[in-house]
Amino acid sequence: MGPDYDKYRPLLDEFNLADDKKDEFIDVMWALLDSFVARAHGTDAVQKVVDKQRDKTSETDSDDVKSDEITMISELNNE
Repeated sequence: MGPDYDKYRPLLDEFNLADDKKDEFIDVMWALLDSFVARAHGTDAVQKVVDKQRDKTSETDSDDVKSDEITMISELNNE
C-alpha cells in the first residue's frame, strides 16, 4: 500500500513545487511514518531478528550484555 498522491499534493501547494518533487516528498514522509508504525507494532526487520535471536538463547540473566554480530548479520542476510 502506498500513498494517495492526489490526496496529499494539495497540502504542499504553498511550497511551489513541481508534482514530481511533491511526490518525492510524499514518498519520503510515507516511508518515515511506515517505519514508525512498523516499530510500534513490532514488525520492524531489526526487531524480528533480535526477537528471533533472543528465542534461540536460553539465558535469562539481564546483567549480561552479549553481542553475536556474525549471527545477526547472517539472520539479516537470510543465510
